[in-house]
Amino acid sequence: MAAGGKVAWTTLLVFVGVICRGLSEDNHEDLGKHAHGLTDVDFVPVSTMDVEAVVGRSASLPCDIEPDSHEDRVYMVLWFRHAGGKPLYSFDVRGRSFNKALHWSDPLAFGRRAYFVTMSRPSSLTVDAIQLDDEGIYRCRVDFKNSPTRNFQIRLNVVVPPHQLLLYDEAGRDVAGVVGPLEEGGNFTLLCELRGGRPQPTLTWLINNKPLEDHTVLKNDGKVIISRISVGGAERSWLNTSIRCQATNTPLLSPHERTARVEMRLKPTSVMITNKPGQMSADLEITLVCVSHGSRPPAQITWYRENRRYTRGKHSEFTNETTTVSRLTMLPQPEDDGAVIRCRADNPVLSVALEDSFRMSVVYKPVLTMSLGSTLNPNDIKEGDDVYFECNIRANPKEHRISWFHNDVQVTQNISSGVFISTKSLVLQRVTRRDGGLYTCRAANQMGESSSQTVYLRVQFAPVCAQPTPLLIGARLDEPLRVRCTVSADPADVTFYWQFNNSGESFQVSPARYARPSPPRNCTANRLVKDNEAFLSVRCIAGYDGGLNQHFTLDALGETGRVLVNSSAGYTDLVVWLNVSWSALETMAEDEVIAVTARNSKGSSEPVLLRDLVFRDAAKRTESTTHAASKFPAAAALAGVAAILTAAGAIIALVLRRRNDTTTTSKRPSQSVVQVDAQGRRYLIAYPAPADKLETKPDILNPKSDTEPPRVVLESTDSKSYTIREANKEGASYSPPPTDDEMMPQR
Repeated sequence: MAAGGKVAWTTLLVFVGVICRGLSEDNHEDLGKHAHGLTDVDFVPVSTMDVEAVVGRSASLPCDIEPDSHEDRVYMVLWFRHAGGKPLYSFDVRGRSFNKALHWSDPLAFGRRAYFVTMSRPSSLTVDAIQLDDEGIYRCRVDFKNSPTRNFQIRLNVVVPPHQLLLYDEAGRDVAGVVGPLEEGGNFTLLCELRGGRPQPTLTWLINNKPLEDHTVLKNDGKVIISRISVGGAERSWLNTSIRCQATNTPLLSPHERTARVEMRLKPTSVMITNKPGQMSADLEITLVCVSHGSRPPAQITWYRENRRYTRGKHSEFTNETTTVSRLTMLPQPEDDGAVIRCRADNPVLSVALEDSFRMSVVYKPVLTMSLGSTLNPNDIKEGDDVYFECNIRANPKEHRISWFHNDVQVTQNISSGVFISTKSLVLQRVTRRDGGLYTCRAANQMGESSSQTVYLRVQFAPVCAQPTPLLIGARLDEPLRVRCTVSADPADVTFYWQFNNSGESFQVSPARYARPSPPRNCTANRLVKDNEAFLSVRCIAGYDGGLNQHFTLDALGETGRVLVNSSAGYTDLVVWLNVSWSALETMAEDEVIAVTARNSKGSSEPVLLRDLVFRDAAKRTESTTHAASKFPAAAALAGVAAILTAAGAIIALVLRRRNDTTTTSKRPSQSVVQVDAQGRRYLIAYPAPADKLETKPDILNPKSDTEPPRVVLESTDSKSYTIREANKEGASYSPPPTDDEMMPQR
């Protein structure tokens, strides 16, 4: 029992199985009849038990249903409000087992919010989502099989917790959980405002969980309570002190409260480098530790070398509320010897700092800096000049040995060779290209030996062949050949000139010749008939392609050149086939000549001219005889042999006259091509174009005597082809023409 006669029941509810929360219509009707059959004499007044419940939560109304003896059993439990005769809830065990009892709840009262729990001791009617209207007196009636009926009366009190609690300073600003920050000796005032609650809550203050009795209630009108506290003389110990304002009106709920933590700004009280080393080595890492205490917010620690912030090394920092630990892992450098290291702890808000320091003593291997003489231009040194190097050394302790190296080979003094070594300099007189390369100086002390950076000495010299002796290269006829010329020179911007030299001539080779293809050679021409159509077929051997893909054309050269055939489909195995329709030749002008030219992406070769082929006059005369003979069928060719021979004689005279004119004027055509049959083979006589107006010899096999020019005779061997043969003093030679299949490539 609580003070005032009220009883607060706390029941542990254990739910087992499924609780039926409704009744069928028939059971409800029976229950109604039974309920209306009750009279006032059935109720015996009993003492009242008080039960508290928080609005919106659950309430348990106890009702003891245990029979007095084991032979007895409960029949029915009915719940009423005040002294009304109509039940709100029933638990019916009549005619069934206890586990299958029927539950019914008045939908106009608790409805589905209520359910009877029999597993608790005592049993209780649990009501969810308590409302203010649920407050009142309830009666529980228990009917047994043998024992008399019991009645229990419960008063349900509904508690409304306070709905608002505010904590603010004198200016009305919400402290948002933190008071301050305060400086040492500072003061603060807080107000707590409470609204709502039924019954009216009580308001209390606590500092570090200790009640504070010295507070003033500024207002209490039953709805609003305002209380104030004032605290002065803040001390460092107040840091993180908690101040709470609590309001409570029921033990069923934890007190409603607002809490504020005291925040303070504190100056650092100490800073110290804990492990000041006596001597440091430039070869070993060392960790320095600096600790600061007392600062709020935590001190910011900064490391300085002399008066500049030290940024090398690795920094790590640990802080708590008033302590900061900073670790500096550093690799001392030679230039740190004698410098002062400082650790400074700053309060970033109060602008107050403390610091500690020590002077470093660093031992290290020699540190060397090498350079070419300051009066020398490193890009203007050539063979025969004098040069010198300087080596600057810093060491602790002092160095005891200095040495010089050229391309990692030690340099020794040699006065006769012009090599002079002094304390910290190296002099080289009359340098050659072999003196060029990388130079270093080295020094040693008790800590070890070290080397300077490399300095490159550039000695400029004229080009020198990388191949000291002539190089012999063999190649077969018509084989493309790549010849490399390698020289050593400084500067490397070298211009190369190629020269051809043999026992007969010597001349500069133009760079343009490197890429253009060579002219085709051994060209032969025949007239062929295939599928009743006449063709002029030209067969050549491909020359050097200049290192690129080449193609061949059969051109008509005159005042304006035109391409008759492009041999992109007639080039196989270094043999070039060029076929042009005979009708296309009939349209050629008198001043046009036929030429075979090789071409690639870099240009075209010198053309191979077929100017002295004797087909034009014969073709024209045949055409004047008959239109059908213009295509040179077999019958027309036989009928016109006399005319052809006459034309051949005229052409022979023309050729001889041209050769005599050429001999008289010491000039030749730029190129002449004549098919010659001798000893069963066909030849092509080609006169290449003169170079630099110098006469060149015909490119022929078994050349004829210059005093006896060849005589050319045109013979008609059949109706399909012409053969040009050469006659001289020894007589005439003849070879049969190739077949159609031999001269015509397959399409």
